[in-house]
Amino acid sequence: MNIDKLQKLADLRERGVITQKEFNAEKIKLLNQDDDTNIKIKESANRESFDKMTVNRSLQQFWSNYVGWGRANIAEYWYCQLFYFGIPWLFVYILLFICGATGCFMGGFIVFNLMRLLWFLLVLVPGFTLTVRRLHDTNRSAWNMFWILFPIVGWIVLFVFTCLPGNPQKNIFGVPRIKQKRK
Repeated sequence: MNIDKLQKLADLRERGVITQKEFNAEKIKLLNQDDDTNIKIKESANRESFDKMTVNRSLQQFWSNYVGWGRANIAEYWYCQLFYFGIPWLFVYILLFICGATGCFMGGFIVFNLMRLLWFLLVLVPGFTLTVRRLHDTNRSAWNMFWILFPIVGWIVLFVFTCLPGNPQKNIFGVPRIKQKRK
């Protein structure tokens, strides 16, 4: 059955046995075969079968879909938030350790702020689109990003929206990126 073959290919890609390019080529071959199961495969062809969202996979999605739209599941969103917005804090602790040992606090502070500004500019657009994709997964419009303009209350509302579980059915923003378990 082609669905089983597609799942095996996805597992091979996840383990690094085949590349994304090889996976896509084999997926196209499977889709072009005349089989009655292709309808099910074509429904899932627009999404990856992310049974387990890993940190590595979520970071790949963060950079590969940084201007794209669609949906981002909760694990992808929070892994990226932890990684990309936790890194500046790691720099703070490293800088405080180095500057505490050498006594060059003011120079290190300026360097740190420049690094932090560059990092912020680097992840600004991908972070914005990731939040929009997360809102899409909860079946909310990108207009909900305007909550961020209302200090404290708006931040809490946006935080709650990103913590809610995604819509398991197809919505106007696409199909979910995680396979839903059948009951």
